[in-house]
Amino acid sequence: GPHRIAMVGGGDLKAFWEVYTLHTEREHILKLLEQYRIGTLSPEDKKQAEALSSFTSTYSADPERPKASKFHIPSERPWNSEPALETLIDSFLTPNDEFFIRNHNAVPHLPEEEYELEIESCDEVGLAGRTFTLAELKKLPKVEVVATLQCAGNRQQDFVHGGRPLYVAPHWNNTAIGCAKWGGVRVRDVLKACGMDVDSIALGIKNCKNIRMVNFIAEDTDETGVPYAGTLPIGKITDPFGDAILAYEMNGETLPIDHGFPARLLAPGHAGCRNVKWVRQIVLSEAASKLDSGSKLDRHFSPQYSFIDHIRHGDEHVRLDQGPVIQTLPVQSVLCKVEAVDTANPNQAPKSVVRTQTPMSFGQNGEASANIVGEILTSAGQVDAINVAGVAWSGGGRGICRVEVSIDGGQTFMSAELLENEAHRTEEARHGGPESGQGKHLSLIHISEPTRLLSISYAVFCLKKKKKKQKTLTN
Repeated sequence: GPHRIAMVGGGDLKAFWEVYTLHTEREHILKLLEQYRIGTLSPEDKKQAEALSSFTSTYSADPERPKASKFHIPSERPWNSEPALETLIDSFLTPNDEFFIRNHNAVPHLPEEEYELEIESCDEVGLAGRTFTLAELKKLPKVEVVATLQCAGNRQQDFVHGGRPLYVAPHWNNTAIGCAKWGGVRVRDVLKACGMDVDSIALGIKNCKNIRMVNFIAEDTDETGVPYAGTLPIGKITDPFGDAILAYEMNGETLPIDHGFPARLLAPGHAGCRNVKWVRQIVLSEAASKLDSGSKLDRHFSPQYSFIDHIRHGDEHVRLDQGPVIQTLPVQSVLCKVEAVDTANPNQAPKSVVRTQTPMSFGQNGEASANIVGEILTSAGQVDAINVAGVAWSGGGRGICRVEVSIDGGQTFMSAELLENEAHRTEEARHGGPESGQGKHLSLIHISEPTRLLSISYAVFCLKKKKKKQKTLTN
């Protein structure tokens, strides 16, 4: 960001680019920077300036990531990684060491015994200021929530196409999403312990018209000391069924440091950027904190608006107040495995789909990607059926009722099976099933159908927009 670049005080930026290599690895970023060129140094002056360049990396103490070689890594500083597609269907709960990681700064190291959570006072709602240690938080009633967490920018790579590159990192593919069992304490219980009448507010008995947002300030900061932050509507926090918690466990284990140890916010159904890690302060306010970095980046606008030409300039080029900040996310699905099989030879290994090298764009130029686009080569032998497996999810606590799959370019659709396990049944017994609009976790999907396409050489797993009508992958 500009405040980071300003740290060099007019000096050479070589040391900065060596830390944030994601800028110099993409041609469109270099073209953007070229607009600001004011001259070119001589070789002698360049050598002297670079020798004086100073920008210390704050990422040297980041934790080890033993499985890094298996991940897609959009950026190393800050660290962002996502697992292979098959990881999402290997198990209902995504393993901690294979869960996607989205960091915005260097990872802070906070010993458990030194951790403190500050609650800022707010007279309007009767909230008294208080500081909690982790041990004190653990004395409050513990809850466990099975919930899916997804980065708001998941599948950003689908938006990249000629003439419209992506300037906002990271360039996720499809798996910046995962499901885990989170253990911790409800945020409403923490605020209640500080004197806030969360029940009366949730029921509408007590009006707090000047307090609309709950801001979560993180321990991680950029090089200038600006902390990361995220915000949630107060209704999400006070709702006894909202399940917004400060989590200190993940899948029955101590919360990993890359996922926010000692404590992080977990707000089921809300975008990952709102689920702040390493929470150190909670502040109630009328508007979102200016520290909330997503308040400018993560907004809803039509495709004609871009980050580089409009949103980054704020109200000078687009009415930010007309683009609501992303909170909950829409229904979507991810195809994780597509195989061609010969049902007459059950012992024969399935044939994988040959995928295209360039992903199709989503919602632009009339094309929509379903993230696996390819062909089944019948020349390799008899193929009379396909197996499709993947996951589906919807934000805001809305469950998945049905997933439909097309193997003929969107002409016809077939309903997939929603696979259940004990964790599914436990959650639905608690919240209600998808038919009642409930559900906070992933739904595993599977379908096995005859291809009906043996006379041609491929089946396309994508949806293309018709001139007058567009079909969607998931209903």
